[in-house]
Amino acid sequence: MALVTTVVLAWTAWLRFGGEAPIEPPTVGAAVPPLRLLDAATSQPIVLVGLRGRVVWITFWSSNAPAEFAQLDRVWGQLGSRRGFSMVAAAVDAHAAGRVRTLIGQAKSSLPVYLASPETCRTFGATAPNLPLHLLIDEDGHVGAIAHGAGSDTFSRLAEMAERWLDEREPLGKTRFAINRRREELEVF
Repeated sequence: MALVTTVVLAWTAWLRFGGEAPIEPPTVGAAVPPLRLLDAATSQPIVLVGLRGRVVWITFWSSNAPAEFAQLDRVWGQLGSRRGFSMVAAAVDAHAAGRVRTLIGQAKSSLPVYLASPETCRTFGATAPNLPLHLLIDEDGHVGAIAHGAGSDTFSRLAEMAERWLDEREPLGKTRFAINRRREELEVF
C-alpha cells in the first residue's frame, strides 16, 4: 500500500511541476490556435478574433531583416484591398519593441504590425532558424500553407494561392461590365 501511495504522489508531483508536454506548431490542415499578440504601439496584449470567414496571411518576422518587411508591405499593397483578406505581420522582437516601432514609422506602411510574445512564437514554431514564417489560413480557420523564407518566389507563391482562394470565394463579386461607347457608335446605322 505504501508503494502505491508513493507512486501516486510521485506521479502527481511530476504532472504538477514537470510534466509539461512539448508544444507542437500547427501543421497544414490543422485549426489555427488563438493568435495572442501585443499591440506594436502600446505593447498591450490583444487576441485577434473574427478572422474566420476571411483568408488570412500571418507572417512572423524579425526586425533585424527590414527587407522582409518591405516585401510584406508590397504583398499588402497588392492584396490588401481585396474583400475577405487580412494580413498580420507579427514581429518576434517583443523585447525590442522600440526597434520595431522605428521600422514601421520609417516604412510608412498601412500593414497591420503586431509583436509576438515568446509564448506565441513557441506556439507557432516561430523561432530564429525558421524566420520568416508564413501561414496562410483559409476561410474556415485551418492552415492551408506554411512557408519559410524571404525569397520573392515564396511571397509570389503564397500571394497566388491567396488570390486563388479569394477568387473562388467571390468569382465575380459585383463586377459591372462597361459598354464600349466607340463600338456602340460604329454599330448604329
